[in-house]
Amino acid sequence: MKTKSDTAQRQAARKFVEYWTFQRGSEKGEDQQFWNSLLRDVLGVVDVEQCIKYQVPVPMAARGDARPPNHQTTQLPNHQTKYLDAWIPETRVLIEHKSRGVNLDAPQAGHGGLTPYDQAAEYDNIIEGNALRMDWGEILAQRRRGAEIYVIGNPPFRGLSYRTDDQAADMDFVYEDWKDTNYGKLDYVCAWYKKAVDCVKGARCAFVSTNSICQGECVAAMWEPLFNRAAVEIDFAHLPFQWDNEAFDKAHVHCVIVGFHAGVSPSTATEKIIFDGDRIIRAANIDGYLLDAPNIFIRNRGNPPAGFEKLTQGSKPWDGGNLILSPEERAALVSAYPDCDSFIKQYLGAEDLIKGKIRYCLWLLNVSPARYRNIPEIMRRLAAVAEIRRKTKTVAVQKQADTPYLFSQIRQPDTDYLCVPEVSSEERRYIPIGFLSKDVIAANTVMTMSNATPCLFGMMSSKTHTAWVRTVAGRLESRFRYTPSVYNNFPWPDLCASASLREKISSTAQGILDARAAHPDCTLADLYDPLAMPPDLRAAHEANDRAVLAAYGLAPDTPEPEIVAHLFKLYTDKVEEKK
Repeated sequence: MKTKSDTAQRQAARKFVEYWTFQRGSEKGEDQQFWNSLLRDVLGVVDVEQCIKYQVPVPMAARGDARPPNHQTTQLPNHQTKYLDAWIPETRVLIEHKSRGVNLDAPQAGHGGLTPYDQAAEYDNIIEGNALRMDWGEILAQRRRGAEIYVIGNPPFRGLSYRTDDQAADMDFVYEDWKDTNYGKLDYVCAWYKKAVDCVKGARCAFVSTNSICQGECVAAMWEPLFNRAAVEIDFAHLPFQWDNEAFDKAHVHCVIVGFHAGVSPSTATEKIIFDGDRIIRAANIDGYLLDAPNIFIRNRGNPPAGFEKLTQGSKPWDGGNLILSPEERAALVSAYPDCDSFIKQYLGAEDLIKGKIRYCLWLLNVSPARYRNIPEIMRRLAAVAEIRRKTKTVAVQKQADTPYLFSQIRQPDTDYLCVPEVSSEERRYIPIGFLSKDVIAANTVMTMSNATPCLFGMMSSKTHTAWVRTVAGRLESRFRYTPSVYNNFPWPDLCASASLREKISSTAQGILDARAAHPDCTLADLYDPLAMPPDLRAAHEANDRAVLAAYGLAPDTPEPEIVAHLFKLYTDKVEEKK
């Protein structure tokens, strides 16, 4: 366990490096001193002797055991015992210590002509190679000896935008027999689940994974074929958590842990358990969203239900920031050229909406060139936009270099509109949604809806809607990522059947807007901080929550899991009606 502060650890690390830099760290005489110092002085381990073991006897692999292609085995007798330089049991780390200056890629005399890397691979039960290209079943069969198999791992995470060509080819290889699934959009880690069900049926498996596998459109793409084609059952799951590493430039990764089996049930049945921090939930079934619920999948629906307005992404400039102005830049332009005021509009993205930041943009749609062509600052900016677009790899945007005065994608509402941030904190009880004038230009980091009614605002500002978002929306790290599909699939109550319910929700929605207006010095971030939410706004939201729950026939004190279960049932019923 780490006991040092970051500053103290950095200082200790520098001293450690200075001491061991020059001709120290001999493989034979100083390895134990090196590792004891690293663990105790740098990492702050208190009881080093209990943390690390030295000269641990380890059996060597028998010749003929599974090895990657082109691997050369030594001439040691089958399963001869050698001694491992060091072993950290808690983290299952095996250490081969080499002196400074040793070429790890070069064969070593006295080691059967093997490189240090190949020496490590000689230890029994260590198999080196591309896990997605190897036959796990064959490898495990050689070592099973009648025992139940557990496959546990922390595979690499790589989203669609970050995969290499080789990793994409790995996924094609693993999903060869499931080409009709939408696997191409999945994270690289998903291939390990498919590989496991192909190779080790009946075994128990558990993988640490990116939290994206249980959120948004990935759930149906990944879990539906696993459940329906491979008879996968989730045995246990740890809900999303932040996994910190010990690096000085820490990267926070948001993970889940999923334990599962496929095909024939393991010999020893266990109850299904969901871990939520320190809380344990005993489940009848664990679905792809890692909920105690039947296996239901939310499809990526392109349009809202009949009678509902469409939710659309805002306008995208693709300008390198050259069409965007700070308040100071706007003031300078308007002071020098007063006519500019009419085509410099307020520009608002998600962060602006939530944190109250003020920005502006050049909005030259349908503006005569005669009004701005002789303004040097504007023409300089347009020239920069044209250059950026010409250099992009996107062909459609390259063509838009001819119209640098226009946003690349224009989707500005022609009426006042509802504005939903694309990304917002999961810590808030409600998603901070705004009503904006059509003269405020919506950026591509918000969603817009024209002709939105107060009743619709009330529905989307309720804890019922937030519960839906929390369950089915994708995430950026742990924050909600709101997309049109989240809105399009939301199972709305039948508000047409009751004018009184519509009026009630419209009234409570107005109460929310009035409570916000009573705090003109506050941003939405201020108002919706769960620790600082003003009592009048909280009361207004709670009144709205009661009205929305009543529209679903639910009691005011219905807990969130029951709300979600009710929404999923409504969604399933609506899907069945369309069949």
